[in-house]
Amino acid sequence: MTIFNRALTKTANNQQITYVNQLYHLRGQCYFRLGQLDLAEKDFQEAIVISDDRSKVILYNSLGKCKAQMALRDPAQLEEAVKCFEKVLEFSNHTDGEGFFNLGLAYRKMKNSPVPKAIKQFTEALKYLKLNDQYQALV
Repeated sequence: MTIFNRALTKTANNQQITYVNQLYHLRGQCYFRLGQLDLAEKDFQEAIVISDDRSKVILYNSLGKCKAQMALRDPAQLEEAVKCFEKVLEFSNHTDGEGFFNLGLAYRKMKNSPVPKAIKQFTEALKYLKLNDQYQALV
């Protein structure tokens, strides 16, 4: 984390904006893996603000996964995860298999689960994910 913090500080001081969104995303991924979800969420949101539309697909996927994990302690976060995965699909022109897959998972986890909606998302995911990607998404 120290490396990311130093890089972000130096970048901010020099006002170089190249790759800053990637630094926030990578640091957010580290926080996510450490279970520091509030810090991960903050970094993902910061990366989204400074990114172009093309980069937002992966960033909203990461933020959505973070929100889905946060839903374990605050169920309202699951609705936020759904919104993030819908943004993934919006920014990818409805061609991101991971976005469909994650949206299906979020629907499946919802109270009074909208199973038909989940099935629809999983079916769409199959159109865009390669077999290996499907396996990796399940792991």
